[in-house]
Formats: sequence, structure tokens, C-alpha cells
Amino acid sequence: MIIDMVDKEIIRKIKQSTIEVGLVKRNDPNPLVIYGSGFIVDDNGVIVTAEHVLDACRTDKKFHKNRGMETDYAIFRPIHNESEFNFDVAVIGDLKNITNVKKSKNFPLNVIDLGFGKMFSPIKDCKPLTLDTDTPNIFDEIAMCGFPSGDFTLDMEGQRCQ
Repeated sequence: MIIDMVDKEIIRKIKQSTIEVGLVKRNDPNPLVIYGSGFIVDDNGVIVTAEHVLDACRTDKKFHKNRGMETDYAIFRPIHNESEFNFDVAVIGDLKNITNVKKSKNFPLNVIDLGFGKMFSPIKDCKPLTLDTDTPNIFDEIAMCGFPSGDFTLDMEGQRCQ
């Protein structure tokens, strides 16, 4: 069975650094909306996600502002045990993205979909994703862990999280 071939310690490390990205109402720690996933990548609270996730956050932030609601960009890390399901939450800022790269013979892609942000105050037990390997090459195979479709992924009762 394939699952028996997977190193459980590697899975634990990936899960510790996997976060969701979305918005909170200003001064409210509850997720307003979650658009996708990312990873904590250093001890100072830098996160990496897809640029299209940050773009969705920016669009929704403007939408809410036009209706009088102040929101903040935030990351969420699910916490669950036998008695509860909750989130660690941190507001992020200093959003950056990499979207365009010129095509070349050795690099056929014309778009890179990377976004970055930084937690203003890192969440407790912040565990950055670490690679136990040399620098990966552009065409190396990878496996991803995350929350595609944001809060729809966590919809365990058939109702969208609000």
C-alpha cells in the first residue's frame, strides 16, 4: 500500500506548516472567508501561497470596504482534537507576488503563480516548512498539501464556513 511508503514524520512537518489564506473582519479572529492554502516558510512568519489566492483576497477586501466593512488579510491553521475544531489566526501584510516570467528555451512557462506575505505576529508554535534536500530543480516532482477551494474544503456539515 502506498500510504505505508510515506514517512509519517514528513507528513507531520508538512501539516504543521500548512495554512489557509483569507480574510478576517478587523479585530475579529474568526475567518470571514478562506480562498486557498499556503505554507509558513520561515521563523519570522513569512508565508508562501499562490498569487491567485492573494488576488482573490485583494478583490474581496475591496468589495467589503465599498460596503463599509474593514477587513484584514489573514492566515489560519486548523486546530482539532476530539472535543473541538478551531483555528490559530494571524493577520498578514507586506503582500508580494511573482506572476510574469519571459519564456525561454530552458523555461517554457510564461507565468509563475507565487504570492508571499508576512505575519505581523507569528502564530504560536510556528513551524516553517523545511526541505531536507538540496535546492529543488524547476522540473522536480513534488506533492502538495493544502486546502484547495478554501473554506469549502473544511465544510464538514454541508454548509459553507462563515
